[in-house]
Amino acid sequence: MISDGSAIRNVKARLILKAKPDKYLEFELRDDGSNGDVSASDNVFSCKVPEQRFGLYSVEVTAIDSYGNSMVKTTSGNLVLH
Repeated sequence: MISDGSAIRNVKARLILKAKPDKYLEFELRDDGSNGDVSASDNVFSCKVPEQRFGLYSVEVTAIDSYGNSMVKTTSGNLVLH
């Protein structure tokens, strides 16, 4: 869930392959009830990630609000894709 004093304009997730940090997947997360987002306008931003090869990834999420303010959060653990 992402919340702010103003509307969230854009959210992206970067999945960085642990074995090769120069390799990553990037996805736009949405809050419009499509592509894996269950409910529109609930401040839960998501997307359905296409099938990938097995791998351990770290996740970096960047959000930008309607004023252009941005924040970046990185996970401390690993995400497993397969």
